[in-house]
Amino acid sequence: MSKPPEAVIEVISLRDGKASIEHQIDIHVLDLVDVANNTDISLREVLEGLRYVMDFRLKGSRQPNLEPELMRRLCEGLMLNMGHTEGVLLRKRTTEEADMAFSLFGEFLEEVLFVGSSIVPRHITYPLIITTPNILTVEEFRTIVSTKQISDLRHSLKIHYRCQPSSTLSQKQSAVSIIHLLTTSFAHLADWRDLVKESEQDDMERLLASPIAKEVISAEKSGRVMQPSAPLLPPPALYFDRSVPKLMKMFPSSDPERGLPSEAVPALLERYGLNKLPDPPKPSVWRMLWTQLTDFMVLILLAASIVTGAEQVGLLD
Repeated sequence: MSKPPEAVIEVISLRDGKASIEHQIDIHVLDLVDVANNTDISLREVLEGLRYVMDFRLKGSRQPNLEPELMRRLCEGLMLNMGHTEGVLLRKRTTEEADMAFSLFGEFLEEVLFVGSSIVPRHITYPLIITTPNILTVEEFRTIVSTKQISDLRHSLKIHYRCQPSSTLSQKQSAVSIIHLLTTSFAHLADWRDLVKESEQDDMERLLASPIAKEVISAEKSGRVMQPSAPLLPPPALYFDRSVPKLMKMFPSSDPERGLPSEAVPALLERYGLNKLPDPPKPSVWRMLWTQLTDFMVLILLAASIVTGAEQVGLLD
């Protein structure tokens, strides 16, 4: 049976729109990385371009999932530029461009795309994640963020500059929003203290207890219409410095009394591999020969042989 003409047109439209959006993002990402070495472009112009894509192409659109590698580069580009500061000592603060990148990071992290339930054809094969009949989510950016080390996020976010008493209202609201997004979206980031410079945690604690934080979190909760399709696992790393309660939050599928359920094993194996040390690389024949010849005892024996040979030659003379 032939496909309805309107369905075919819709598939072409979705694919063309996706390619167009990815092309625009790709251009801005290239500039985002190169802006420090290119005097012909400014960081503000690049971020305003990304802002346009977010506000007029992504928000409320019907686009399928975006290319993961592009989202990885976008994430790294934003992380590279959202920590720029200006001023000295007590007057040091994040730049306006850094705050723009910080805000975009949060918006890409939480973006929800809406789609009319009667428009998406059933034969579309994109890996869409449908949470309600009218909503699909783009998970790639969120997934990329989940792979970042806590120390890298803390260094790039520079939350401590955005939660001080002297910070602007916009900076404080953005800081609360990002903290709330990260701690509720990723199990290994459940403790906000891991994301804030230790000497500035008192400022963040006061901010989180303030009416500003309550208003931001309340607005996010009321506006959030979806949840992640599945818990995102923490990145492979050494977690020996984490307490048991914190580890239980990071790996909610593990039960402290019953252990790991069998249905959770495949995903963990795919993410972390087997619980064993990697096999050491096999040395080449030349490497083995060189190791033998440069062994300390072998060198002593060679030296002794040379001395003995020299003495024998002297006796013969």
